[in-house]
This record gives sequence, structure tokens and C-alpha cells, in this order.
Amino acid sequence: MKLILVLLLITTTFTNAQNQPVKIEATEQDQKLVFICTNNSAITQEVTLTLTQRKGLRGYTRPITKKVAPSTTTTLASFTIAGAYNYKYSTSWKEVPNIKEQQVKKEVIAARTKGKVLRDLSKINTGIVIFDNTDCPRCQRSTAYLLDNNVPFKLLNITDNKKNHKLMWDLLEAQGVTGTINTPVILVEGELSWSHEDLPAFLKSLH
Repeated sequence: MKLILVLLLITTTFTNAQNQPVKIEATEQDQKLVFICTNNSAITQEVTLTLTQRKGLRGYTRPITKKVAPSTTTTLASFTIAGAYNYKYSTSWKEVPNIKEQQVKKEVIAARTKGKVLRDLSKINTGIVIFDNTDCPRCQRSTAYLLDNNVPFKLLNITDNKKNHKLMWDLLEAQGVTGTINTPVILVEGELSWSHEDLPAFLKSLH
């Protein structure tokens, strides 16, 4: 039984690693510790490597950030090995699509969301309603996720529609919100949410 549980844990860990858009591996090459980055996604990723602890390694002392093109592997950093060594590191990454990638993505999402506009505002407190900013990657990610998972929703565009923009801020101000927020602003059965720190987890909770 213990062996089965260990094998299951290893399989699960491997599967999760395979699903990550960015993969980091450390390997020894010619007396150097080299960090190799693979971008498994279709979007350029800005990847940051930070050594939080190190001994016996010479090289960078600050975080290293590089842009890694889609579906490519590159050397992120290398450190000279100076005797016995150990280290700990952390990594982070974010999408940095180029202008062409952004435009294609916007056009694809716009085509897929055709017919999702909420035209009857009396139904604004029913179901899921997204106040959509056309130039917001988080909004694009949200609508794409809901479409991919067949979650019903409606859109109110705030980029070109001043009434929708005012309506969104009227709702926010009624909640005591002022200043800067992160879109999308989302209504779920009349409950307002915005500036989601963990947007993927929030979207997952909608289905």
C-alpha cells in the first residue's frame, strides 16, 4: 500500500510539472551549475530566477530575468562551482505577448464571445456578468477560461461604452471602492468582485 501511495505521489507531481507553462532544470556542465528554462506555452514568458540560498557558487547575486520565446529552451543562468555547494531557488514568470500575439488573441476571443453581450440590464444580477476591458489581458484570460469550460456568462464592455463604464464604477463606489482597481470586475448573482489576487482560482470556483 505504501509503495502504491509513493508511486501515485510521484505520478501526480510529474503530471503537475508537465502542465506548467515554464519548466526550470539545474544541471552541472563543465564545472558550472546551469539553469535551463523551457517555455512550454504558446506565449512569450518573462522568467525570473532567484537564488534564495547558496554556498560554493559564484556568479549572479541578484535575481535574473529573461524573456523566453514560445516553445523554446534556453539557458537562464550559470554559476561557477567553487567546491562543495548547495542552493535553494525560486522562480516566477508572467506572459509578455508581443503586439501581434496580443492582436491575434484579442481577435480570436472577440469572435468567440460574439453574442455574449448583456443587452437587458434588468438581468444584471442574474448569472455571471463580466465588465470587460478590451485591452486587459486578465479580461481576455477570464473570458477564454469560461468559454473553454462552457460556463455561461454575459459581457458588458467598458472600453467603448461610457454607460457601462459608469455603471461599473457606480457599483464599485456603492461598495466603498475608490482609486485604482484591476479588471475584470465580475458580478456573480449580483455579488461584485474585483482585483482578484488569484484570478485562476476565482474562475475555477465559478463552475
